[in-house]
Amino acid sequence: MTKTTNIQKTLKVIISGGGTGGHIYPAIAIANALKALVKDVDILFVGAEGRMEMEKVPEAGYPIKGLWISGFQRSLSFKNLLFPFKLLHSMFAARRIVKEFAPDVVVGVGGYASGPILKAAQYHGIPTLIQEQNSYAGVTNRLLAERANKICVAYEKMERYFPASKIVLTGNPVRTDILNITGKKEEAIRFFNLDPSKKTILVIGGSLGARTINESLDAGFDEIIRKNIQVIWQTGKQYFDIAKKTDNRHQTKLVKIFDFIKRMDLAYAAADVVISRAGALSISELCLVHKPTVLVPSPNVSEDHQTKNAMALVEIEAALMVRDQEAKEKLVKKSIALLADQNLKSSLIKNIASLGRPNAANEIALEVLKTANKIALAAQQTQNNFTPTQNEKLDENSLVSAIEQQTEKKEFTSQENYSHIYLIGIGGIGMSALARWFKAMGYEVAGYDKSASDLTNALVSEGMAIHFEDDTKQIPIEFKNKEQTLVIYTPAIPSNMKELTYFAENGFQVVKRSQVLGVITRNKPTIAIAGTHGKTTTSTMVAYILHAAGRKVNAFLGGISANFNSNLLIGEKHEAIVVEADEYDRSFLSLEPDMAIVTSTDADHLDIYDTHEAVKEAFHHFVAKIKNGGLLVSKQGLELKAPHEIETIEYGLPQSTCRAENIRVI
Repeated sequence: MTKTTNIQKTLKVIISGGGTGGHIYPAIAIANALKALVKDVDILFVGAEGRMEMEKVPEAGYPIKGLWISGFQRSLSFKNLLFPFKLLHSMFAARRIVKEFAPDVVVGVGGYASGPILKAAQYHGIPTLIQEQNSYAGVTNRLLAERANKICVAYEKMERYFPASKIVLTGNPVRTDILNITGKKEEAIRFFNLDPSKKTILVIGGSLGARTINESLDAGFDEIIRKNIQVIWQTGKQYFDIAKKTDNRHQTKLVKIFDFIKRMDLAYAAADVVISRAGALSISELCLVHKPTVLVPSPNVSEDHQTKNAMALVEIEAALMVRDQEAKEKLVKKSIALLADQNLKSSLIKNIASLGRPNAANEIALEVLKTANKIALAAQQTQNNFTPTQNEKLDENSLVSAIEQQTEKKEFTSQENYSHIYLIGIGGIGMSALARWFKAMGYEVAGYDKSASDLTNALVSEGMAIHFEDDTKQIPIEFKNKEQTLVIYTPAIPSNMKELTYFAENGFQVVKRSQVLGVITRNKPTIAIAGTHGKTTTSTMVAYILHAAGRKVNAFLGGISANFNSNLLIGEKHEAIVVEADEYDRSFLSLEPDMAIVTSTDADHLDIYDTHEAVKEAFHHFVAKIKNGGLLVSKQGLELKAPHEIETIEYGLPQSTCRAENIRVI
């Protein structure tokens, strides 16, 4: 018999926990993911009175109720005398909140308030879900797990603490603004008023600060200045004044001090090395921003779970660690040494990147829906084409599949389903070539750019509507139909740009320029010219030689060719495409050429790659994408790892296959 789920009108969820940013921000991320999946959802947060969640949750737009609760102090303290009274009071208050709100499901993310609320929900027979963020489960979650319906974890081997049948490996949710920091370094340098020629260390002790890390920075201040290193330093409120006095005493512009950093996306983007505590949220973010990191686990946490979190990375060489008691002596020295060690940084970046789980919030939201038995409600409100039966019941397996598909970013496979193309950054040399191509193919084309130029003036004269103010009201009305409009943007566009946000939040297909080029060239003979230097000149020469030889090729160029007076050459549909393959943002990995030319692999775009080794590794990946039976032409000495299935030719002086001989000045 097919299992079915009755459709309900509203989903009611309590999310409980807090105390630190490590609990609060994942909770908010889960709430946001639920809102994206279910339009009619009522979410109530429950936190601890006097803790930071009482401020941060309302700022995020959600209601919150506070419990009179705190933790048990490990040292002798008068506060411990109040603990049993606070716990008893919170248990009664939690039962009252649960009874009055009548949630479909209760989610606990950790923190003082999480225990009483989940216990109250279980008492009333309401489904509960635990989100365990650490690699070592705390006592409270282990006790609650017995009656919990589902437990979402961030680390493997958690069956040591929880029933294996209840565990789902999802990773930890993070703030959405840090999911993609690519291309933000220039903005970050301006935001923090940094010198782009100097290396930068980001120091974060968690949302509340970290005394040992702060004192270690204070102790190593002279060495940091002597090495001419920039520091972005989040101190927490308690240490801020002390740090400012140290800064004023040295009168340096190298150190930027903040009690709390709201733009963590820019802080990560600016950093060459990160110093951090080893809380669950911090580690999850570091795995997604791919930064070489020195972890300093706090010893003042339950079960020493931060050390266990850190060791999970150290054991696979994804991070370095300095113990709290050794930090004053070793932290600054180790961080400076890492900053100078390009090979070690590359290795750490590669290993930590393998641990990132960017869809954690969506995966947990899906588990919340399953736990609440509300999959049908979410599916009814998705854009998937599922038709209810006469009894308004849907097959659960199909519904789960539908929701899982929605949590993943839609893959861009074709531009043929669209009639309108909107380009954000249309005045760029690469974007304008795309705009001209789509216009020539019969599409309606419009776009935005930061300022007018000769290139945008030319596009306007060719029939494209362009405006220069980031204002959704200026988007032509016919381009606000998501069924007919494809939106293309360049990685240089900041993620908080109003128009980009508008399209993303309203369900438009939003893709990078490189993805579009990948689709356009997919089934065409393609010659891709790559290199940190010389690719524009070389691609123009290749296009001109083929054109002069009578081949009516198509070409997307990175400059205005004097021969064609354009950055786009349109030939016949079946002919080859010459395309400039841009390594910035690893864009060229969207291409699968039949032939590739690589002119150079110098250290460039280190705001994206961090190290020269990472640049060269990206070119190895690009070469690996050449189709079987294809051809690689490269400058002698680049040592590219070409697949065996392709032919290789080197050019240069003096022993290359292709070389210049008998050179004379006439």
